[in-house]
Amino acid sequence: MKKLNRIVLVNWYLLGAEEISIRGNTAIIGPTEPGKSSLLDAIQTVLTGASKRHLNYNASANDGKASGRSIRSYILGMIDSGQANAKVFGTQPRQDATSYLALVFEDSITGKESTVGLALSASLAAPEEDVLGRFVLSNFGARKTDFIDAMEGKSYKAKPWIEVRETMKKVCLDPYIKSGSASATQYINRYLEELSPSPDHLITLDSFLKNFKNALKFVPIASPTRFVQDFVLAEAPCRLGPTRSL
Repeated sequence: MKKLNRIVLVNWYLLGAEEISIRGNTAIIGPTEPGKSSLLDAIQTVLTGASKRHLNYNASANDGKASGRSIRSYILGMIDSGQANAKVFGTQPRQDATSYLALVFEDSITGKESTVGLALSASLAAPEEDVLGRFVLSNFGARKTDFIDAMEGKSYKAKPWIEVRETMKKVCLDPYIKSGSASATQYINRYLEELSPSPDHLITLDSFLKNFKNALKFVPIASPTRFVQDFVLAEAPCRLGPTRSL
């Protein structure tokens, strides 16, 4: 089994360059507004390949409904479209930014790490963000130093995606690295193959996305029947018209 053991974030919401270790059952706690849901949304962004068809930011706090947050606002570190940044946190939105999001998984048997992640960019001058690249790195555990250059004091600068991409090609054996124009579905299928227990027990795209979306809502499960319907059974619509006519 491969378990999440590290989250790497560069220029995501109000976070600069961070590594968050995950061990066992982990809780994210804190008062309102410090960015707890932004971590869950970062995980969601990586696992959906930044596909807006599958994203539902801050789902647990909005009864499963879409929130006003976006990939672009997260990259630029914007609160309430940027208007509340200075008032609430004493910060300004980033003018331009390159963001890196990476999830590092560890094989519980071999101890080897694999990385799944995205490179993103956005600008206040542009209405939409860009997905620069998607990557799946077998037997390689990314660190924040793979994505940033340290500067004077505690400051840093995000490395250009081209530089990060070429380094990945050199240090990783058979890396999966695709440009943002490539299919998010292909990327999801590739990392599901990487994270599946074995070639004989592959995690399927449809069942994963269904269960992942349901899990993000954090809603109470009223009965075993509801749990089986929502998290176990795959949808299999059937046509009753021809049957009724017999």
